Amino acid sequence: MKPISDTEILKRYNKFVILISSPDGDSIGSSIVLKQYLEDQGKVADIYTGKKVNKRYSFLPNTDQISATDTTKINYFEYEVIIAMDAGNLSQLYDMDKHPNFIFPENIEMLAIDHHESNPMYAKYNIYDKEASSTSEIVYTQILQGYKLTDSQAQLLFFGIASDTGFFRWSTSSKTLRAASELATYNIEYDKLSSIYTSDINEKDADVFQELIKRTKYHKRPRFVYLYVSKRIMAKLKIREDELQNYINIYRSHFQISLSDYPIYLIITEKKDFYVISMRGNAYTNTVNFAKFSGHSDFNGGGHKNAASYSSRKKIKDIIKDISFLIKQFQDTTK
Repeated sequence: MKPISDTEILKRYNKFVILISSPDGDSIGSSIVLKQYLEDQGKVADIYTGKKVNKRYSFLPNTDQISATDTTKINYFEYEVIIAMDAGNLSQLYDMDKHPNFIFPENIEMLAIDHHESNPMYAKYNIYDKEASSTSEIVYTQILQGYKLTDSQAQLLFFGIASDTGFFRWSTSSKTLRAASELATYNIEYDKLSSIYTSDINEKDADVFQELIKRTKYHKRPRFVYLYVSKRIMAKLKIREDELQNYINIYRSHFQISLSDYPIYLIITEKKDFYVISMRGNAYTNTVNFAKFSGHSDFNGGGHKNAASYSSRKKIKDIIKDISFLIKQFQDTTK
């Protein structure tokens, strides 16, 4: 059989399972539109994620098309192609802590559609662009040429791009703005989407928000600001596991990234027996490429220069030491 290109796999095969890691605006928007695009061609496409879709995304159309389940239990032999959406690392697609020895079936094709700089090219086929703002941008510019979008599909893709760029505050190129402006010609209700993204705090949120600010730590040498959210703190503030990401988003977007005198912002959250480290950098003042942290210490994960996520099983004090060391090691002193 003649070898096929990365994009032709979507034409040759007929049964697809789409996997996303943590459902956010980008992975939700890109996966739903891709599913509908494939179904419009008479193909089968199902979307699964290991985590529930947060209720904050309930305003988006067709989120009920995403099924939350243990992705290691899916019968992959019902499909011809596994599509990994917006996942910079294969381990993000299943609960590695519960299933450390899980392996995807090798005799089923795998296509990754992704934009994370640290992606190690784990799939046989890749529709990849590290310069893209989001996976939604890749789907729109590289897959949907000639496809007639509906207003709801345009809204999903636009919000995917906008939410992954902080409504065009970072990771935004002329190509990104061009794609967004084309999508904005549809009936997407830009003002409503912007308001939903930025105005997401209620009275309970404000109380938690204040407590998280009080617990913020400021590291001087090298300079970074970090918040550690332990299980004990979650219990004290009455934060459920399924609410945590929303509070982290509120805290980060309304406080951390507003600290102009600190170039790096970290949030460390405690899981069952490991920690998740979410890293962000000021696009103007950060001179450290977080994507290079992958493979150092015991950090598992990846991302981009100014946005990455890692897991670690070390103690908090040792994680902070590792981060300090890696920041110094990968500091670009020419800037």
